[in-house]
Amino acid sequence: MLEPLAGFVLDSGLSVRELEVLFRSAAVRWVAQRQRASQQRVNISGIAAITGIPRAEISQILRTPKRQAAPKLSAPSPINRILAAWHEEPGYQKPNGKPAELRVFGPPPSFEALVKTHGSGLPARAVLDELVRIGASRVIGTERIQAKALAAMSGQLSLREISVFSERALHLLSAPSVSEKSRDHDFLSVISAAYIDSSQLPIFRREVAARAADFLAAMRENLSEDAGTRSTTGTCREVVNLAVIYNEGLLRGIAKTPNQFRRNLRRVPQLHGL
Repeated sequence: MLEPLAGFVLDSGLSVRELEVLFRSAAVRWVAQRQRASQQRVNISGIAAITGIPRAEISQILRTPKRQAAPKLSAPSPINRILAAWHEEPGYQKPNGKPAELRVFGPPPSFEALVKTHGSGLPARAVLDELVRIGASRVIGTERIQAKALAAMSGQLSLREISVFSERALHLLSAPSVSEKSRDHDFLSVISAAYIDSSQLPIFRREVAARAADFLAAMRENLSEDAGTRSTTGTCREVVNLAVIYNEGLLRGIAKTPNQFRRNLRRVPQLHGL
């Protein structure tokens, strides 16, 4: 469960330290919500005992409205520190304030010098390759590099995709504990096909969408009728969440994305006085 979440977080441009800041806030709010449901009150010491977070920090988190801006993130990844310095430090900017094209190697202002100052000891070439891979920079010729993004966010992600991922994760993970509920029930959780011709995918998508919509509509109608009946009997009522998720991915070993050409970069001797 954590590995795909880690991939999503890192592709979004966050560092592990930044995720920790967000997770601490989420953990405090989740435990507090559970306390309200069972005890009708929040026990800060109890939250501290479960999470290991200091009580002063817990109080600060609970005083901050949930819909307010996210907690201040002060531990960006080395790549994001490098990109920020490239966009903000005068020595690495054009007269109009935009990031300048830099020599890859050499004394300041160069990409190598920028990485040396802000890259926590990482090799300049490794940082350059990662920036190019995610589309945050572009190599020009064999000697210069250009900034293309403010942060190291994967070019494959968009705000819409992040929103869809968040909504799906919320539906799946906010259900009651699987360990408690699945012992008495059998679920068909995943189906997969070893191979489907790409030309057939549009038809397959339409079939999945139509059948899933019909199925969910029928279940919604049944649940509504059942809720109306049970409300008159005085029995306990429960919340039911039902989701149908469809996913596509290339079959490993059959279709591969060609590796991006890795340029050979060269150091150009810097002559004094030039």
